[in-house]
Amino acid sequence: MNEMPATVVVICGPPGSGKTTLSRMAGRALELSTIDTDGIINAVSPKYIEGLDATAKFGFAKDVAFHFVQTQVLAGQSIILDVCFPDLRDWDRLKGLADSFNAKLAVFRLVAPFSILLERVSARARAGSTHILKHDEPMLRAIVDRANATYDAIDIPFHELNATASPQDLCTELLDHDPRLGSINNTG
Repeated sequence: MNEMPATVVVICGPPGSGKTTLSRMAGRALELSTIDTDGIINAVSPKYIEGLDATAKFGFAKDVAFHFVQTQVLAGQSIILDVCFPDLRDWDRLKGLADSFNAKLAVFRLVAPFSILLERVSARARAGSTHILKHDEPMLRAIVDRANATYDAIDIPFHELNATASPQDLCTELLDHDPRLGSINNTG
């Protein structure tokens, strides 16, 4: 088992900010497992979540993600969590999990103008994405506003990354920005 405490690298931001792209790139660079709530929703057989509204689907995915993060941390393994947490209770739950198991948190918040987020979400919908959020400007606006208010209220230090940068530049900035990331070693 790894002698250093596990690190939960959280990449958060609104839909369309590039969380999944960045988490996958960082996961490859750091040789860490990644988990994202959209991926959980897409991986579950539709018959199990059929009839659930978006809030219930996201709640289910968050529970699965937290369970997976806890399992990794208990095993002394660091992990990357890609998520949009629009609720302070989620952050309290994450902080409690990290504190309970002596894990470190490295939080990166992706920010972008609403117009860019809307274009990215719309482009996904046009490409046939199965993402839970289709081109629905009022819903996206509500999620972005709620998430931003939550991010402004959390008491967890985070690094802010400009989501309009290229994925490669974001990954380099993420890896260079937090010295704790250089000490992650899941092979020791």
